[in-house]
Amino acid sequence: MGQREGDDPSFVDRHGAPADLKERLYDEHRIEIPVFEHGTERMIRPSFQGYNDDADLERLREALGALL
Repeated sequence: MGQREGDDPSFVDRHGAPADLKERLYDEHRIEIPVFEHGTERMIRPSFQGYNDDADLERLREALGALL
């Protein structure tokens, strides 16, 4: 699945993201994804494989929308 124009789910402003974002994504939404800080930014690193589909991306967007 290629990145679609306008989609950049990797950037999350750490000032708006909870410190426990990784844990809450898993505990509340069963989404396991790397979360790390780089300078003043909190980043996620999604990795979509052949078994992922558009519904998985939408679940991630909805979860991030609920938590941020």
